[in-house]
Amino acid sequence: MRPTIWRLTTFILLMLTMSFSLALAQDNAPGADGLGDSLYPQSGNGGYDVQHYTLDLSYDPESKIIAGSATLEAVATQPLSAFNLDFVGFTITELTVNEVATSFERNGGELVISLPADAALAADEQFTVMIAYNGEPATIAAAGLPIGGFTPFEEGVFTASQPVGSAGWYPVNDHPLDKASYTFRITVPEPYSVAANGLPQEPTDNGDTRTFVFEATEPMASYLTTVNIAEFREERQEGPDGLPIINYFPTDFTERQVRAFARQPEILALFTELFGPYPFETAGAIVVDVQLGVALETQTRPIYGADSSQAEVIVVHELAHQWFGDSVSVTDWKDIWLNEGFASYAELLWVEHIDGADALAEQAKQKYEEGVIGVLATLPKDAFIGSQLGAIVGESDAILSESEVESLLRAFGGSQLSDEQINTALADIPADGLPAADLVAIFEALPIEDVTLTFRNVAQLLETLELNTMLQASGLLSFSPTAPAVVTAENMFNQGVYQRGALTLHALRLRVGDDDFFTILRQYYETYRDSNATTEDFIRIAEQVSGQELDALFLAWLYDENPPDLPEAGLFAADYGI
Repeated sequence: MRPTIWRLTTFILLMLTMSFSLALAQDNAPGADGLGDSLYPQSGNGGYDVQHYTLDLSYDPESKIIAGSATLEAVATQPLSAFNLDFVGFTITELTVNEVATSFERNGGELVISLPADAALAADEQFTVMIAYNGEPATIAAAGLPIGGFTPFEEGVFTASQPVGSAGWYPVNDHPLDKASYTFRITVPEPYSVAANGLPQEPTDNGDTRTFVFEATEPMASYLTTVNIAEFREERQEGPDGLPIINYFPTDFTERQVRAFARQPEILALFTELFGPYPFETAGAIVVDVQLGVALETQTRPIYGADSSQAEVIVVHELAHQWFGDSVSVTDWKDIWLNEGFASYAELLWVEHIDGADALAEQAKQKYEEGVIGVLATLPKDAFIGSQLGAIVGESDAILSESEVESLLRAFGGSQLSDEQINTALADIPADGLPAADLVAIFEALPIEDVTLTFRNVAQLLETLELNTMLQASGLLSFSPTAPAVVTAENMFNQGVYQRGALTLHALRLRVGDDDFFTILRQYYETYRDSNATTEDFIRIAEQVSGQELDALFLAWLYDENPPDLPEAGLFAADYGI
């Protein structure tokens, strides 16, 4: 009897164990291979939250090879049987999860890590991933930005990774939704030095090489990481409340070349007063000796090219991003105006601080023309006909109807032309249409002195003249202003995002008044500091603080295709032929 009972008991226990294990296995699932971002759906990965990255890397300027390891400390947000990291290129020589060698495969830009059944991760379980790798980094240029990731140049290396370039130089959950702290431990040969995010530690002298360590302790989105290798000189300033401002400049740059950074303490003090406490433990700048064409708000220490480092307004813009873009980051890249519109409006706040309300009004008008109307230039009529229109019509065989000509006259003439003057210009158009070349005579006869060229009217002219190939090649479709909250991956950095985004805030300020406006900015920052926000989050706070229903204002400025008027500032789209 007893052996039989023992066997039965053992069988029951075995079945229960198998059932429990099967239930666990069924609960475990792979993490998502993307976070479903509107513009970059494969950016980032699901199933875990990285807490800290340690990048222990060496760089050889001769071979352009990176070698070393990335260690990720993370927490599972679901039971995991597998998970992905974003990682492009390189040879992986070792990969462990919790110090156990683990299988993996590469699928394009996805590094897929599969966990053994007995090593699956439970929800809320902490785990560590170590990846040793080597090879030449990949430069990942996103659709709307011509640079991305780890980029060697003659004097060294810079990294500018917006929006998805970080995966080209380290394994990462590459989306702003997963912020983490960082340790950078970078070894380079003499005489190179390193500039990165966060606070620098004393470098270690290894003989022929030196190891530079930077600690970035506050949460940081992956695209905001930067490691720069060159010969730098370090210069320090002191910001509000003793904030260490540490700048890295090329050793041969003159004071004239970097004087745009002289007022960083004052800029940071102003924004601390207007927005709230500076979010990080250090600030500063990195200037690389290359014509970069852009600056990037890399966290704590923006990166500037030799061209972008000489304009104080760019320094203002990038420092404002430390609050809006870096500390408060987008939840989805479609809301990029929350970064760029806010930093662009900060430019106006700095102008107002330095030169007063009249200067603010003038700058607002300029932003309206550039980012709402899309003004490219204002030319004397004769110069426009001789240098622009004459050359364009010569490429076209189109025959224009009277309505098409009228539309072009209104587009280029704007409020300068009355209905009577337009009718006079149209009077002699043949019934069977106007040859494109004859547009020159029509414009010569117009009683106007200047012609305002905009993205919109130039694109309309090219399309009307059936020069669509020229229109595509011009790049106008990528850079012409759109409604700030209606963007694609290809045009997410267009002028509307920056300037119309800024004027959205100005329109809000004029509606609710200064007291409520700056309370809105401070409350928005305080609520979403070190986190992520959406356009809806900002609108909700604006309405709560002001006590006003603001849907119509935000709909017009953020979503409507047609440029809105700003009557409080005397700005009307119709004055520009729109």
